[in-house]
Amino acid sequence: MSLLGMNSNFAFARQPQIINVEGRKCMTLNGYWKYLVHPYQTGYYDYRLNVRDQQAYQNTSEAVYLGYKAQDPSERVEYDFNKADDLIVPRDWNSQKEKLFYYEGAVWYYKRFDCQPPENGNRLFIHFGAANYRAHVYLNGEKLGTHTGGFTPFNFEITGKVRPDGNVVIVMVDNTRGRDEVPTVNTDWWNYGGLTRDVRIIEVPDTFIRDYFIQLSPDDKESVDVSLTLDGKNKAGQTVRTEIPEAKINAVCTTDDQGIAVARVKARGLKYWNPVKPYLYEVNIIHLGSVLTDRIGFRTLKTEGTEILLNGKPVIVSEFGADALQELHGSREARWTEEFQEHLYAETVSMLEKIPQLRGVTPCILTDFRSPRRLLPGIQDGWNRKGLVSQTGDKKKAFYVLRDYYKMKERQFDR
Repeated sequence: MSLLGMNSNFAFARQPQIINVEGRKCMTLNGYWKYLVHPYQTGYYDYRLNVRDQQAYQNTSEAVYLGYKAQDPSERVEYDFNKADDLIVPRDWNSQKEKLFYYEGAVWYYKRFDCQPPENGNRLFIHFGAANYRAHVYLNGEKLGTHTGGFTPFNFEITGKVRPDGNVVIVMVDNTRGRDEVPTVNTDWWNYGGLTRDVRIIEVPDTFIRDYFIQLSPDDKESVDVSLTLDGKNKAGQTVRTEIPEAKINAVCTTDDQGIAVARVKARGLKYWNPVKPYLYEVNIIHLGSVLTDRIGFRTLKTEGTEILLNGKPVIVSEFGADALQELHGSREARWTEEFQEHLYAETVSMLEKIPQLRGVTPCILTDFRSPRRLLPGIQDGWNRKGLVSQTGDKKKAFYVLRDYYKMKERQFDR
C-alpha cells in the first residue's frame, strides 16, 4: 500500500516565532476548509497499542493525518475529506455549526492549495494566528509539529516541502479542557474551538529579519534602543539599518555570530503614545535591500511612591461589576435589572474617590459573553451578563455612569 510521507518517531523543536507577519509577503489560506469531527481519535492513536504517546501514531491508511484516498475498491478507508462538510477559517467551530455548539474534542481541518516554490533561495513558512487549544500540523502527510496555547501565533518552515499544485495541509485542533490546562475544567468563558485566526504562507529571503524590538531606553527617555535577530545561514556579520524618518532616527548595526544586533540612538522630542492619543511612528528595517515596515508607539511606564505613571501621569487598572440583562428594568434593589447594575456602579465610583492610594479601576467585563456556567433561564441563558454592553451591542445604563466617571478623571489628570 502506497502511503504519503509516513513517519514513526516524532521529535519536534519549537520553531522561533516570526513577528510582523502582515508586513511580509503572504498568501492566505483563509476560507473554506473541510473538517471531520473525531471525538475518539481512532485515526490518530493506535488503539491496539493502548498507549497514548509518540510511539502510538499509526502508519496505515487509518491515520487521518495522511489524508489518504483509497487506491482500490477493496481498500478499507473510513474517512473521506472530499465528502466532508466545510468550516470557515478563521472562525471557531461552535458558532458555525449547531451540532458543534457544545462540542469539545478533536476536529481535523483539511485544505488543498497550490503554491509555486520560491525563487532566489527564498524560504516558506506556514503561519497560524491561533488555534484553540492544541494543534498538530501536517503537510502532504509529513508532520510539521505541534503547538499548545489557544491565543498565541506559531509557524513552521515548509521550504522544499511544497509543490506547484495539490498540496494538502491537515490540522488536528483539540479544545479538550484539562485540570492543568487553559481552559481548566471549570471556567467562566465559552470554550471555543478551531482555527480562530488567519492561516498564511509567508515568503521571506534566505536570511531574514525574524524578530525585532524597538523601545525607549529604560534609563534615558531621549534615546531609543533597537535589538533585532536574523534567521538564516548568513546571519553573522550582516548590516541592518533601522529608520524612523519622522523622528530622524537612523540606526545602523551589525549582527554577531548568533544573528543578533543591538543599537542605541538619540531621539529627542518624540511624541508619546497614550490611550487618548495613540500616536504611532512608521518604522523601516532594511537588510540587503529587503524592507520590513511597521508602526510603533513610544511611552514611559514607571512607579513613583503609590503612583503608576504612564508618560509621567497616573492611568488606571482594578475591576468591579454586576450582572444586568439589557432592557430588563425595575428597582435598583432587584437583581439582574439595569437599575441594579447602574446603582452598583454609581455607589462604587463614589467610594473609589475616597481611597487615596487606589491606582486604577476598570469594568469587570465590557461586553456580555457566552459562559456555560450561566444557566438562569430568561436572564443568563448561557451568557455572563456583567458587561456594560449587551451581546447585541446595546449600551446598558451603567455604561454611562462609568463613562462620566472616566471623563471626570481625565479632566483631573489634565490639570
